[in-house]
Amino acid sequence: MNIKEFIFGKKRTVQFSTLLPESECISRLNGLLPAKGTIWIGGSPGEIVGRVKGSTFLIWKNAGRNSWKPQYRGELKQTGKSTIIDGSFDIQGFTKGLMYFWFGFGLVMLLTSSIAFFVNGVSADKSIFP
Repeated sequence: MNIKEFIFGKKRTVQFSTLLPESECISRLNGLLPAKGTIWIGGSPGEIVGRVKGSTFLIWKNAGRNSWKPQYRGELKQTGKSTIIDGSFDIQGFTKGLMYFWFGFGLVMLLTSSIAFFVNGVSADKSIFP
């Protein structure tokens, strides 16, 4: 287990198969998703929103202003007469970046305060704070 898996959990990969051609899957996804909807602002609560770009897509259920909402990031792959929908559930990249920054800042503070404590030491006549 690495630090990324420890903080965010193991990435959940999900794969679906359909007999529909890739072009039909893309048109159905475009039909499902409303024209509005970005990563920040979606439709009404509970509505499925997202975007399709080429053979890749990103969909999520609108949960208001919830940065931890799960997203399904997938890719369509044509294999003979069928299409494989391969993707994984994850949280927003912005939220991940913020978490890395937050935990990194906490780690830096812990290390610098520990070093200062062990280098300077604390006795009854010294205070940690000036």
